[in-house]
Amino acid sequence: MQGIKIVYWANIVISGLCIGYMSTWFAAGFIAEYPEGSGIVAPEYLVCIPGWLIPAVLSGYLLLKKAEDRKEALQYLYLSFFMTWLFPYFSLLFLHIIGLA
Repeated sequence: MQGIKIVYWANIVISGLCIGYMSTWFAAGFIAEYPEGSGIVAPEYLVCIPGWLIPAVLSGYLLLKKAEDRKEALQYLYLSFFMTWLFPYFSLLFLHIIGLA
């Protein structure tokens, strides 16, 4: 169970750094038509940060408080991989669907 928690926290740290860096990089104009030094030019990409934070907290709660045995903890660990890496992009897709991005 200790190894699962270590893998979980490593996933949270790595995915948080990647999602945070990429969303601020995109928001600062990496894929916009503006020069990069002009500040935040595409703020819709910042929605990826809460789109990562909410699943990270939820999966942490499930793994650390609700997991009874090793098999259940592994299921929550796999769920945390899925949620922390894909939900930020789903939140951005949702904004595009409803027309806010």
